Amino acid sequence: TINRSNTLAPAEATPNQWYEYSFNMPVGSAGTGRYVIFEAVSDYGNNIFVDDVQIQLQPTCLAPTLLTASSITTNSATLGWTAGGSETAWDIQYGISGFPLGSGTILNNVTTNPYTLTGLTSATNYQFYVLSQCSPTDSSTWTGPFDFNTLCGNVNIFPFVESFDGVVYAPICWSN
Repeated sequence: TINRSNTLAPAEATPNQWYEYSFNMPVGSAGTGRYVIFEAVSDYGNNIFVDDVQIQLQPTCLAPTLLTASSITTNSATLGWTAGGSETAWDIQYGISGFPLGSGTILNNVTTNPYTLTGLTSATNYQFYVLSQCSPTDSSTWTGPFDFNTLCGNVNIFPFVESFDGVVYAPICWSN
């Protein structure tokens, strides 16, 4: 018998949208099976598209969630996240938006959350990832990316010329 009281997904979803869900399966008695059922019921029929399903043991070091960037200036941003568990140290990896994970600048064993990242370039699109450090031998997976843009700097060297030659859309820090 399947117990439908352990429904993990939200009751409603918007049609034609992709969603990512992550759930912790409830612990059961030894020797009992676990079932995962995907069911779709709607006014549009019972169509459902499922992709990239992974069922794995819950890690001992949970990944952080809810990444944020605030207090953004021309050369800094305050990065924040929600801890995955009781960890007190994290690694941050950041770079220009679109960088491949593993090729960014890594800050190891950061012990403050939020963390103020400095030395950034103005008018630049950045992204960052965070992972939890639960012990010297146990860390989570990377969470992210989270994107943010540094503010535009003031023009204070004159004469200043911007030709806009060959530009279809206004460059960053300019508007039509």
